Amino acid sequence: VVHLAQRLMKDHERFFEFFSQRRFRFENSMHISRLLDMNVSEPNLNILGFGHHYSSSHELGALVLTRQSGRSFLLFLDGLDSFDDLSAEISALTQLARNSHPDAVIALECADDGSIENQNSNLQRSAIVDRKGRLLAHNELVAGSEINSGSSNPDQVSSRLYPYASTTQTFVGQINNQNCGLNGLERYFDARLKNDPAPLELSVDIDVQTVIVEEMQKTLIDWQAKAGAAVLIDVNTSEIISMVSLPIDGPTNLAIDETYEFGSSLSVFNLAVALENEVTNLSEEIDVSAPLKVGAFKIKDLFMHLGTMDPKTILSESSTIGFATLALRLEDGTQKEFMQSLGFLSSPKIELFEVSRPAYEKTDWSKTTTATVSYGHGIAVTALQVVNAFAAIVNGG
Repeated sequence: VVHLAQRLMKDHERFFEFFSQRRFRFENSMHISRLLDMNVSEPNLNILGFGHHYSSSHELGALVLTRQSGRSFLLFLDGLDSFDDLSAEISALTQLARNSHPDAVIALECADDGSIENQNSNLQRSAIVDRKGRLLAHNELVAGSEINSGSSNPDQVSSRLYPYASTTQTFVGQINNQNCGLNGLERYFDARLKNDPAPLELSVDIDVQTVIVEEMQKTLIDWQAKAGAAVLIDVNTSEIISMVSLPIDGPTNLAIDETYEFGSSLSVFNLAVALENEVTNLSEEIDVSAPLKVGAFKIKDLFMHLGTMDPKTILSESSTIGFATLALRLEDGTQKEFMQSLGFLSSPKIELFEVSRPAYEKTDWSKTTTATVSYGHGIAVTALQVVNAFAAIVNGG
């Protein structure tokens, strides 16, 4: 969002049009305050444009672009009550900006030129390295140019280099010409990289990362796919060994910033909760021969099966009737609590700000919801969350 806003900074009409035509996800205020860590201090702010988003719980999140004394500010607001009309909305946003409400409004002071620039004569920033100490981002003195004419050493300038940008850009990120991290780890650890000279060591292995990128690229070609993501973790520690999102220069990291209904991949966890709560056992034979009616809906298998199946066969054959039957035996709230314990009902925990919240029915976890979630629909999560949850299955819990 920050990088996008910088590109739109000089054209508030485009800014208004862009955000008014798209739904945007907004993290809570504490998350945003960590992202931007700057408060509005000037009271006379002129609103140039804004975008808004209504979530399923009818809360309002907003982006407001303002300018004062030749300086631009991007305001993020989240968790506000809905407003009766546009005028009231603008008035409330302005008042919040003036009061610098600590829980609702944070501002990012942007240079007029917000372009990405890796050269800066006063750049001081520690390196980012992989688990074996190989450089993923570092500074290097290069021949100076007109951009550092005011430098004490006009012959040299410090440049931020990314030796593995073609494979790590989606999570390492970039900086701007103000030595500020724009995204990825460069943004999340911005203060640490500026103030601690020690390299920031990651759990990522660049050799593994490179191999998976190459294999993913082949897979995209084979399947004529436009994009793809892959995550490899240590199942005992949840350390990320590799996280790939292709295309590498895409607008988001598909492993953490996009959510999906993973379908039968999530059925493993619904079988687990059924066994854990002893509503079935591995030898039980369950009738899957007829559609299952839940409320106004009928649940069917893609290929109908005659007779019965035990839970293992329900899993191997991906029987939606079987999964729904087991899930509906659970007490109210049990399935939802289990999904929460797996981390499926909150944002993934990772040292990056570009993460998405899961999408699911927040107000009424009905019988229909229980049935559809049992076979991996009715809930959308990130690839990282699914991989993390599977770790609990294969590492003994």
